[in-house]
Amino acid sequence: MAELSNMAGVGSTEGLFTQTLTAPSPEFLLVDEESSSTYPLLTPSPPAEFDHPLALDTPPVLAYERQLSPSSIDTDLSSIPTLSSVAPAVDYGTLANCLPPPPVSQPDTGKVLEPHSGMGSSSSSSSVLQDTAASAQLLNPHHYLNLANDVTCQENGGIKPGLCGITLGVRKNPKDFCFLAWNWPLIRKCCFWGMMSLTVACVCVIIGYITTLPTRCDPPRSWYQGSLIYEIFPASFHDTDDDGQGDLRGISAKVHYLESMGVRGVRLNSIFPSENYPEHYYNVENLTQIEPVLGSFADFRFLVNTLHELNISLILDLPLGSFFKHQEENAKQTNSVGHAHHVIINNHILNSNVNKTVYLTPDLHGAISEVLDFWLSHGVDGFYLKDLENLVGDEKFQQHIRQWKGVLKRHKQGFDKILICSEKVIKILENDQILSTKLATVLTHFDLVDTHIEMSRDVKSQIDAVQGGVMFSRPGYPWPLWTLGSMDTTRLASRLPSANASLAAILVGMMLPGTPSVFYGDEIGLDNLHDTDKQDFRDISHAHHLGMMHWRMNAQRTLHWLPRVQAHMPLDSARWISETAVLRDSSPSIYMHAIWREGNLVPNCAVKYIDKTLIVLERLYPRRHSYVIVANLGSETETRDLSKVFYGGHVVLSTGDHAGKYLTFHKLTMFPGEAMIVKLDK
Repeated sequence: MAELSNMAGVGSTEGLFTQTLTAPSPEFLLVDEESSSTYPLLTPSPPAEFDHPLALDTPPVLAYERQLSPSSIDTDLSSIPTLSSVAPAVDYGTLANCLPPPPVSQPDTGKVLEPHSGMGSSSSSSSVLQDTAASAQLLNPHHYLNLANDVTCQENGGIKPGLCGITLGVRKNPKDFCFLAWNWPLIRKCCFWGMMSLTVACVCVIIGYITTLPTRCDPPRSWYQGSLIYEIFPASFHDTDDDGQGDLRGISAKVHYLESMGVRGVRLNSIFPSENYPEHYYNVENLTQIEPVLGSFADFRFLVNTLHELNISLILDLPLGSFFKHQEENAKQTNSVGHAHHVIINNHILNSNVNKTVYLTPDLHGAISEVLDFWLSHGVDGFYLKDLENLVGDEKFQQHIRQWKGVLKRHKQGFDKILICSEKVIKILENDQILSTKLATVLTHFDLVDTHIEMSRDVKSQIDAVQGGVMFSRPGYPWPLWTLGSMDTTRLASRLPSANASLAAILVGMMLPGTPSVFYGDEIGLDNLHDTDKQDFRDISHAHHLGMMHWRMNAQRTLHWLPRVQAHMPLDSARWISETAVLRDSSPSIYMHAIWREGNLVPNCAVKYIDKTLIVLERLYPRRHSYVIVANLGSETETRDLSKVFYGGHVVLSTGDHAGKYLTFHKLTMFPGEAMIVKLDK
């Protein structure tokens, strides 16, 4: 009974009694339903088929894995005897009859005892093995080890010894696995070299992508935005035939000078035929002809091609006011009412001035479109429509502007063709509610607006007025074209306290937010014509600022159409303009006219300090270095303490001796006419 208690304590549920035939084991591994859910490996499902090792001439049934000797390491499935993996049901009423006898010492013969021939399949095992659900689980190729005490059991009139060391598995012929016949060395080689090739290809793609990336991530812009434009009066620039007047070939001969100065666009003032040219250049008779004094169309085409080869664009001034005036006089003389255009007095012009407003007839409107188309076909890249403010009262003003812009778009061919107007047009439309509906047309169809700044007056208020105006309200509106000197003003050098300060003033203009413009000769401080006798050249006083440009090889024997005027600086002074142009083109802080932030344009230019002679102006842009220009426009040396505004920075350009040095602003000394650009510390 003690043994029965032990037996009941160890195996109170169904199980399989197994024992090793070489050495009895005192351990039992009895499995019930609860333990099967906790230890799934102890209750394996039987295989689908097996060959009973003890049955003679019987067909194969559900397979057991053959038993191995404890000392055997043979893995051949054919040498392993098989036993049923399904434990017979235990009758707890007859459990006492199944207790093992007391262990008897037997000599170790070194032989493996064969299991009793009575180890046949029981009826309960057969019923379990025939269950299809259980058979489906026999495909799992796992092996299990069951341990039990050495027992003998009286069951169905026979005695069956307990077994142990039963290994369960799926019997499978190696030929049934097709992948065993594959050429695995070749497969490994192909996989290896395929992965290596793919890796090399990916690396090459990445390297190629990196090499094509731009070295700088700067905001994009068109060719006319922020680039230097050089304004030329052709009759006073360079004479090549010694007739005393400049010509188109003279401009072609000096294109390398323009290129060295960083010029991106050349603006020609007046090349059209007029009576007594060049003294009365404004009496334009025809807008599709070239003044014979300047040259022929062949000379013009040569100039256009020469400029384009150096990536320099050409802009023509179209004096619409002079052309309309000439057409009006012709109409009065011929007394042709049908072709005459009407003239009215407009009281809504800026400052309540009484100005003449021209209404275009269909003939005149078509004539302007033909003029634009004609010059565009000859390679011109843009037009300055002068005196456009006299057309704002026309009821079809908007229609005319749209059609003229449409002519430019037809000739675009991947390169922007531009229109320029005066700031007077913007001010007229902006300050008059009756004409304000036309303002949007001008702002969306023009690219640059000629904005004059007077350096002899308060520069800060002028800059703030432009940055706070309508042009800076949206990103698609035209950029300001800053002009310090032009055909309509006296020479820049004559309007400054120091004549040699014109270069410093130009450098300040090149740091303004927009597109800078330089009038020919201002870079060398060209002055007005001073008529000491008060008699000579009095009839052309309107042209006293159009003196001949100074070149080193000017023939002294040539008598020009105007006397030689004084230049306050040498010709090589233009190198500072060139350096500033290069710096401007490479720095978004300078060439960008504003910052686009949260749907608004934020000005990126500020005058930090200004007095009668000294001006300090800062340009900035997000994630870029800020730049400051300091200029002394006076005639005396100035010293200032600007440490409250800036600490210091590296001087990148100086007309004095500060270039390449680190500058602190606590004691800043500037000589007359000196200017320098400082890159501030971040």
